[in-house]
Amino acid sequence: MTDSNKDSHFVTVSMAEILLAQNMVSDTRKVIRSLLEIEPNNPRVLALVQRLDEVTQGEAQKLERIPEHGVDRIHLTRRDAAVVVAYEITDRGIAIAKSAARYSGRMVVRIFTAAPGPRGVRTVTRDFDVAVGAAALPLLGMQRPAVHVASVGYLANTGTFVPLAQTQAPLVIS
Repeated sequence: MTDSNKDSHFVTVSMAEILLAQNMVSDTRKVIRSLLEIEPNNPRVLALVQRLDEVTQGEAQKLERIPEHGVDRIHLTRRDAAVVVAYEITDRGIAIAKSAARYSGRMVVRIFTAAPGPRGVRTVTRDFDVAVGAAALPLLGMQRPAVHVASVGYLANTGTFVPLAQTQAPLVIS
């Protein structure tokens, strides 16, 4: 018996629905991934994928709508062909980061990507300059299949990165 067959006894569509109803996005993703391996054409599973996308997209839109919530934060979501990074940087966070970097540098969103390659897992780190405040940054052409993690912070001229916030869960794109 293969590992995926063993998992099929423990992973159900109902389990994914319950997890999603409880807003347990990360666990829901794992269960849906397993279900897609077992039953890629199951209409209930495909409907769950769509609901999960709507929930995670809604989280990013909520973050985009809050201009000043007072907490340094960042969120990754997938919207159509783009990966969208929604972030907020507070004045207090900027002051702390600049002080740690000795006031020389710039605000960036740092994306860490891990993807399968011909010789194992390949990792890439990319920095995107961002404005202070709250915004959403669509990133096109992100590698897939891959796992993406983001952080927002201050990149000192010396190359030191002072993170202010990191995504709670990685964004898995298959």
